[in-house]
Amino acid sequence: MFPFDQMSTEIIDGISYRFLPNIWVRNETLPTGATYEEQFAYMISDKPKTGYHIYPSFKKNDAVNADGLLIGLDIVENTLAYSELVTKAAEYNAEPFNIYDMHLLARLMLIEFAAKDIQKALSGIEGKMGATYHEIKNVWGGQSQGQWYYGLTTEDGTIHILSNKMDGSMVDTRIAATGSGYPMDLLVTSSLNFDLSDIFLARLQSDNQTDGILGDYQCLEANCVFSSGFVDNNALAGPFYLCNENLDEKVKNIGLRLRRAC
Repeated sequence: MFPFDQMSTEIIDGISYRFLPNIWVRNETLPTGATYEEQFAYMISDKPKTGYHIYPSFKKNDAVNADGLLIGLDIVENTLAYSELVTKAAEYNAEPFNIYDMHLLARLMLIEFAAKDIQKALSGIEGKMGATYHEIKNVWGGQSQGQWYYGLTTEDGTIHILSNKMDGSMVDTRIAATGSGYPMDLLVTSSLNFDLSDIFLARLQSDNQTDGILGDYQCLEANCVFSSGFVDNNALAGPFYLCNENLDEKVKNIGLRLRRAC
């Protein structure tokens, strides 16, 4: 069952959040003979199901959330470094929005719109920032404020990701960063503490947008952290767009979206 009819808006500690119920996912290449055979499929369920696993956003310390996830409706505007995200979020009695959260929304958008150019499908204008998705405002960054993703960096040339146990630890995937460009193919490598098929990271990239399977640009380079749509890159903004900044650099127009387990 598609879960959107179970969403609601809640106000907690003066912050407005969008509630998403627990969601289980399945990622696989469809077998020969199936509709869209040999294509990679991203599936969802609103209840446990054979072959599906709980999506990482709905876990805390390797335990499934009681009910679901609350995602902040808007960005908290601040000048802060990536390394300050957890501390800043705690001031609001919350946690920082992370790569799993954003790519959960990207998955739901992909299923809902069935189009690679979700920017245009959602807003009617290609590359438009400030888009609202099921009441979540500026979902990939606003006209004046982008947002940090927590839990995805590249260090010493390899991709590091927040553990899918959601225990706060970072895992070195030992997968080389792939540079910059439009994703032509996506990583699906999995291990004990991560499954890259849960998110949308490029395995191969091209300088030509027409070669890409997603509508957005990604920058996977050494010694960088990933953030969402950034006002200076308005034409590239979208749910799959990633760009890099230094870990300890304070960026004046990249803020913080909050999240809470529930």
